[in-house]
Amino acid sequence: MDVSGNKAKVWVNEHQKRDGGKWYDYNVGIGKKKQDGSYINMYIRVKFAKELGLPEDIPNGTMMENYEGYMTIDDYTSREGETVKRPLVIITKADFPELDAEIPDSYEQLDEDMPF
Repeated sequence: MDVSGNKAKVWVNEHQKRDGGKWYDYNVGIGKKKQDGSYINMYIRVKFAKELGLPEDIPNGTMMENYEGYMTIDDYTSREGETVKRPLVIITKADFPELDAEIPDSYEQLDEDMPF
């Protein structure tokens, strides 16, 4: 199933490996407002194509824009030995304006950009 959209916030979960290293998984949230004003929220796991060149530890809450990808099934074996199936979105194209923003090296650089 093809997936595309204008904006989505990426939520990051950091996990510890047994050898002391780290690994990350990523989610996007979707929600529906009920008639009483409350929301129903659901999070869907996402993976990013290597071609996007993203750092592994993108900041939590990073906004993803103009994204394209596809939905598939992620399956794994639980600790209890059962096969668990869940939706997984593979993002093949996206813009990350927050990650592309140039971070100034010093206050002098900020002062030079000011019009006054």
